[in-house]
Amino acid sequence: MEQVKNKKILDVQDLKVYFYTQRGVSKAVDGNNFRMYENETLAIVGESGCGKSVTAMSILGLVDEPGKIVEGSKIMYGDTNLATVSDDEIRKIRGNDISMIFQEPMTSLNPVFTVGRQITENILLHEDVSKEEANERAVKLLEMVGIARPEKIVTNYPHQLSGGMRQRVMIAMALACNPKLLIADEPTTALDVTIQAQILKLMNDLKEKTGTSIMLITHDLGVVAQMADHVNVMYAGKVVETAPVFEIFKNPKHPYTKGLMASMPSLSTGGERLETIEGNVPNPINLPEGCYFADRCPNCMEKCKKAQPKDVKVASRHHVSCFLYENEGGND
Repeated sequence: MEQVKNKKILDVQDLKVYFYTQRGVSKAVDGNNFRMYENETLAIVGESGCGKSVTAMSILGLVDEPGKIVEGSKIMYGDTNLATVSDDEIRKIRGNDISMIFQEPMTSLNPVFTVGRQITENILLHEDVSKEEANERAVKLLEMVGIARPEKIVTNYPHQLSGGMRQRVMIAMALACNPKLLIADEPTTALDVTIQAQILKLMNDLKEKTGTSIMLITHDLGVVAQMADHVNVMYAGKVVETAPVFEIFKNPKHPYTKGLMASMPSLSTGGERLETIEGNVPNPINLPEGCYFADRCPNCMEKCKKAQPKDVKVASRHHVSCFLYENEGGND
């Protein structure tokens, strides 16, 4: 599945998102660096609270007070730095060039408006079309995402639809203006296994038809193996390893990535207990001086507790931030 794409669609450099609270500064994202390419699915994985969703929200300018994108952060979409643009500029991009499927469709859809109105609202905002044309497009979008009787469903309210149908409506809304980048934040959360499989297949099919790049946020490594071309592993607000999907499953480098892989259930484990990663993610208000994973790492060395490891290139498009590999390759 993994293919190297030459044209960048997104280039995130030293992204820092801090929340300024009464208890202190919470460093939700603390120096993220990664790139996305056209027609590529990038999966961002990691434990809850590692900064996956905050990273996605930052791209769309949806981080509200007390959160703030720290000065010096760059989210380059073409020649535009999304970290510094005005509210008016980001509104033109949000829902048009870059769209998002949110984690829980029941709370993301407005309960007092029909699903048809919520789809057409985005179309009318970004394109010069009539209401009739927007309504026709909404019906076609619902048909495209596999909803039967779309001309009837556009008149329904969210509570009249099942969880799987609401998620399909969310996807239709996100695709309404043919975005170049689709961010899917846990798109199969709270759905049963059969519906999950349908939604993932739908996203793959739409990617093939439209050429849209997908940023998939998940903690499910099975979904990653099925969907992704490239994988970013996040821990405590940082990308600690990034690699093509086959490479990261075949040859994980970072001890945290290895721990995630070892904790996956498989047919070969039989009745054996799954491995666990001891300890907890550090408090983002009081992060350690050295490597954030040091206290949980089975390979921890003295210098790991005193300094942050640098990003090291260990193979083509495979980078890892760990002192174990500091002499294996050059920075890129």
